[in-house]
This record gives sequence, C-alpha cells and structure tokens, in this order.
Amino acid sequence: MNSWNLYAKWNPKEYHVTYKVDDKDYGNTETYVFKSDVVVRDVPTKTGHTFHGWTPAADVANIIEVVNGKFTMPAQDVLFNGKFTINQYKVTYKIDDKDYGDTDVYDFNADVAIRPVPTKEGYTFTGWKIGTADAENFKMPAHDVTIEGTYAINRYTVTYKVDTEVVGTDVYDFNS
Repeated sequence: MNSWNLYAKWNPKEYHVTYKVDDKDYGNTETYVFKSDVVVRDVPTKTGHTFHGWTPAADVANIIEVVNGKFTMPAQDVLFNGKFTINQYKVTYKIDDKDYGDTDVYDFNADVAIRPVPTKEGYTFTGWKIGTADAENFKMPAHDVTIEGTYAINRYTVTYKVDTEVVGTDVYDFNS
C-alpha cells in the first residue's frame, strides 16, 4: 500500500487600501495581507487649502483603529477619504499707519478689487501700495495682505501783488 503525506499550505489573502481626496483617487492602491501593519499615507498638501485628515469609509470605520498613523489590515479592503477646504485670508487697509475701515476676508485665489481712493479735506491721497509697488486688483494669495496709503498735506501759494506787480509769495500748508 502506498502512503501519502499531505501538507496544507496557506497563502494569505491580499486586500487593498485606497485613498481618495475630494472624491478622486489619490495615488496608487496599496496591497496588504490580512493582519499586516499598514502605515497611513502622508497628508497631502494644496496651496491655499487645509486638509482635514484621512477618514476611514463607513464600512471599516468600526473595524480598524488608526493609532499613531498605523492600523492592522482587516480581512477586507479599506478606503480612506480626505477633504480639502479653501482657506480664507485677510486684506487690511491702512492710511498713515492706522487701520482704514474693516478688514476684508477673501477665499484663496479670489479676485480682490482695490478700494476706491479715499478723500480728506486739505490732503491729497498718494495711492495704495502693497509693499513698495502700486496696488492693483489681484488674486488673493495664500497669506494675509496689507495695503497701505498716505495723505500728503496740500500746500498753497499766496502771491502778493500791488497793482499788477508781484511783491512776494509765501507757501502755506492747508489749515495753517
């Protein structure tokens, strides 16, 4: 009689980890075997936006526990969802180093229209500046912006005449 020795060989089943950001695939799907350690993918970045973390899909949310960026692969595929939200930034106007009006708030990359030129009796507004450059309408960058302007006092020349002959001139600042 012949005798046979049979041996069982187990091949662990493979499962997938998929990431989606704003409902779109993010990177390649990763493959792991049951009970292996999985390191959650690094947080993506996007200029002018905030990422709100990886959230396991509902079907695995109660099965896996992410601790220190790791979890143990369950016996099923895992999907992580992530969302970006647009950041908001401030535009502050200052005239002669004092706030002028309320601070405006804009979404990143929104169109920003420079405020109209202000007026002040006896003064001439010298223009809005961002740093040393003349301020023009712009797209909101991923940081706060300060737009500054100054008033220059108006100067007036008084000419003195006797009959039609000029006998002198003086220059006066407004309201002096």
